Amino acid sequence: MITAFQFFKKVLIPKNSFLIFCFLLITQSCVSTKFNSVDKRACKKVEHNLEIISNFIFYSKENVGAVVDSSIFMGKISGHASEAGFQYSGQEPPTMNDYYTWTAWYTVNHNNIRYNKEKDEIYVVTEDQN
Repeated sequence: MITAFQFFKKVLIPKNSFLIFCFLLITQSCVSTKFNSVDKRACKKVEHNLEIISNFIFYSKENVGAVVDSSIFMGKISGHASEAGFQYSGQEPPTMNDYYTWTAWYTVNHNNIRYNKEKDEIYVVTEDQN
């Protein structure tokens, strides 16, 4: 008497279909891994800017110009503009709420940021660009 497994193996699965199935499985996992991979260079740049902001907010270690540049960068990359207003001399340094908002954004999106070597800039990958 033939078992269900033997029937399935002989009748329903041709010899090469197992290899095709494995190839499709590996290809699919490679494509999905590309979207969820981490670009270390982009992450370092974002982390550096967050560090400048935190050093200013918590320890008053950074100069205001570097902090304002970092807040503009973080506002541009995250889509969350700083709550700080503008004065006659320019933009004010970011608030503590800005820092927490950008840190939360980075925690969620660190897998989706990339570094473009030709343009020397950081951008966020969406599923459309994949």
